[in-house]
Amino acid sequence: GIIPATLGWSKSVRGDFREMFIHHVVTNLLIIGSSFFRFTRVGSMVFLVHDISDVPVDLSKLANFLKWKTTTALCFAAMVFVWCLTRLGALPFVIY
Repeated sequence: GIIPATLGWSKSVRGDFREMFIHHVVTNLLIIGSSFFRFTRVGSMVFLVHDISDVPVDLSKLANFLKWKTTTALCFAAMVFVWCLTRLGALPFVIY
């Protein structure tokens, strides 16, 4: 017979798991779609914008893990600056 199964999130996932999951699905669809429809410039910018802002995010997470409060704050400020510069500044003008 058929064994009924339920799907759900693990109890150990972070609070923003759903939002990040949706974010990553949409990002991948944008990249795959840009390749399929030959919008290479758009796909390249999506990659660039995400990769550049990931560096200060990861450094901030590392500093937070090490309990370096000042470094965490500086890395977070750098991430906000880079995020605004790339996603609000560069992305709309380059893909247009």
